[in-house]
Amino acid sequence: MNNRIKYALKIGLLIGVLGGLVFFIWSALNNTISYSVSSGIIGFVVFTILGFILGMLIYPLE
Repeated sequence: MNNRIKYALKIGLLIGVLGGLVFFIWSALNNTISYSVSSGIIGFVVFTILGFILGMLIYPLE
């Protein structure tokens, strides 16, 4: 079970960082920096949660 949680955390953080970065860059191109930071943080949190759930689901397939 510990390996499954570690795997899910790694996948969640990886997807969260990539998703947050995409939202930050996308918002920076269209709006101000303060909005971009908040948008990037929200994207990071949402994609980290989704990535964690995805990692828990696909662990048995590895």
